Amino acid sequence: MLPKKPHLFDLVVKAADLRARGVSWAAVAAKVGRKVDTVEEWPKRYADVWKQALAEGRLAAASETASEGGAVLRLLLRSNDEKIKRDAVRLSLEFEARALERTQPAAERDAEDTPDSEAVRIVKFAQGMSHDELRALLREVVAEEGSAPGGHAVPDGKGPESQG
Repeated sequence: MLPKKPHLFDLVVKAADLRARGVSWAAVAAKVGRKVDTVEEWPKRYADVWKQALAEGRLAAASETASEGGAVLRLLLRSNDEKIKRDAVRLSLEFEARALERTQPAAERDAEDTPDSEAVRIVKFAQGMSHDELRALLREVVAEEGSAPGGHAVPDGKGPESQG
């Protein structure tokens, strides 16, 4: 059933979006100006609208979370702590590879003759390397390029930042 009034339709959509983001029933009721009991009935009374709005809200919330996570990982990539930086690189590569895999059509993803994207190849390559091998590779790349990203030196693994 659809809400009969356009204003009520908007309130149901807003309530579903808030619930998708983990907001309590009481807080949802306060934000839409209705009683808690009334708002709790909306998923049953307006099931089609509720399901659609809830799905869209969950998708939007997941997208926002992914964006925030990416921003945090980018900050961690600049950490002075080598282990944090290494883990952030690994997570960033895995995150990017998964995101790329999700955007490809299933038939293309499953085709054996379809080459992996560059990001996927990098992740697969890096996952098979030890910490020391990754550090050596980074030194090699820095030597070829002339400096580390951001002008930072590549830690040798013998200083205090590699302890612990």
